[in-house]
Amino acid sequence: MNRRALLGGLGTLGTTGLSGCVRFPAPSWSDDAPPANVVSLDAQDTVPDQYDVDIDVEVVHSEFTDDSPAVIRVTTTNVGGPLKVSIGTGYCSVFNRQRGGSDDPPGLWLHRPDSHGSERADGRWVADLPPDEPRGFADVGCTIQDYEEGQSVSSTYEVWDDYRKRGYLVPGTYRWEETVRVSDTTSDTDSVPESFEWGFSLRLQK
Repeated sequence: MNRRALLGGLGTLGTTGLSGCVRFPAPSWSDDAPPANVVSLDAQDTVPDQYDVDIDVEVVHSEFTDDSPAVIRVTTTNVGGPLKVSIGTGYCSVFNRQRGGSDDPPGLWLHRPDSHGSERADGRWVADLPPDEPRGFADVGCTIQDYEEGQSVSSTYEVWDDYRKRGYLVPGTYRWEETVRVSDTTSDTDSVPESFEWGFSLRLQK
């Protein structure tokens, strides 16, 4: 059993309940198959109630066109008193840098519009790089962020194909997971952050 998928069960999926291991339809590719051109939200986890945090995924632009990729937005909201949460903005946003790739299965990559720094290959939404080209990321340390009561933080991502995986925008369901840390800022002493696994999945269709 995939331990990360099991930990994700701390919250029930927004559209699908968990029963045992989570298994998504495996994308199947062929070199001459047409790519998917529409993305939709397949499911998202519900944050356990004790953390007073809500994380929501919204599909902002669902179609891949010549001029625009599919776009999603992830919004984190404090629904309780003052908190510290490990999700920030910029380089410290959720699913950023080396965490941008889909986990199950690999094949898609989330790029912040102002940070991917890659030229497109032949007008497609994939970096113009050879598959063996390693990725590099800024060496930035991210501290846990203060959230006031009711505060929200949003990050927008373009959905690109992962140039290191075979196939291009292969139809199927792709899941991302992330460890989120939360700490109560009202404590008299520095509290040790608690953590939970949270994730969501996108479906690519023709």
